[in-house]
Amino acid sequence: MVRLYLDQCHWSDMARAWAEPAVVRKLHAMATRGEVQHVLSIAHIVETLQCKQKRVKRLLINCLDSATTPIWIKAADIIIQEEITNYLHEFVGLGKGVHIDPFRPGLFASVGTRMPASLAATRRRPSVKKLIRFIESASARTRRRLLAIGETDTAPIRALFHSRSGPAGLYMLNGFVDLYVPPELRSGMRVGARLRQAFLAQFDLARCPSLMNLIWIVHHMSRAGLRPEPGDIMDLYHAIPAYTYCDVFVTDKRIADFIRRLRNPQGRFAATFRSLPHAVRFIEGLI
Repeated sequence: MVRLYLDQCHWSDMARAWAEPAVVRKLHAMATRGEVQHVLSIAHIVETLQCKQKRVKRLLINCLDSATTPIWIKAADIIIQEEITNYLHEFVGLGKGVHIDPFRPGLFASVGTRMPASLAATRRRPSVKKLIRFIESASARTRRRLLAIGETDTAPIRALFHSRSGPAGLYMLNGFVDLYVPPELRSGMRVGARLRQAFLAQFDLARCPSLMNLIWIVHHMSRAGLRPEPGDIMDLYHAIPAYTYCDVFVTDKRIADFIRRLRNPQGRFAATFRSLPHAVRFIEGLI
């Protein structure tokens, strides 16, 4: 089964009937036969909530809910935290940490501790319509908790944009280690400057593929003269888990071009396209 992640712009095109009908029908048929599995994330929910046009928002919700047996992927910062947790556990001699499984059966699990435990226990796979209705009716505090995308990532990502150390040294930022260090190590061992320095001195970025892809994409964005905007953070929340852990990723031209500059070995990460018809033809060659 091919795990396919469509960026929000492509869901929007399908919702507005701007995508080629024949391609959409073919994609739906492949999903119905179990050959393709759509991957959704909290970033889709956030961007749907941000839609100002009621009609378009309604069409988008219906389109997302039409996905056949979708699977949810964790938020980028949670995946990065798990990658660094595993690596740091091994470094301090505690053995392997948590198993990195970026996919979960329901959205509530995909955002980890940010989701109330009561909802995580009672709603395994909610419809997008029900989820958005719940978020819109929730208190301001709950909405902030559910939609905290970018709050923890903003500072390190901004540091990456403005780093002068070059790509080889971009990952040696204390901010990432301080931010994503496992809670049990933070409280029990008091991770200090000496341990952090030793960890960074031998840090193999390839051991944390989501962090590696984030750093290099931001590096190329920075070289292109871009500065971090709210939209860039959202684009990264789509791109990092999708490119790192899915099979096929369909995004816009700008993000696709930055990903192509990474020059990663073919087949290691998601095949990336900016055109849905091209992606569907590629998937047909896989199944």
